[in-house]
Amino acid sequence: MKTCFVSVENGEWEHVAAEIIRSRMKAVGVNFVQLSRLLRSFGFDEHNKSLSGRVNRGRFTAAFMLQCMSALDAVSIEIPKRAEPRTEAE
Repeated sequence: MKTCFVSVENGEWEHVAAEIIRSRMKAVGVNFVQLSRLLRSFGFDEHNKSLSGRVNRGRFTAAFMLQCMSALDAVSIEIPKRAEPRTEAE
């Protein structure tokens, strides 16, 4: 699996969370229709279009992200390192 390192600054975490899900979907060849079906096994019944909107906005709970990653057979999630604060000289 290809690993992507992302430097994260404040306010970007929602985007990063959404990108983690989208990247995993791409890695296993799953689209939102298929993810919607996979999530039903977790008792999560949401139409693929609203699911797509939720992921693309990055507005979801940690529990939802874990459900998605589990449905996509992810074994681990790599959390990107927060960017180091910039100094005045930079």
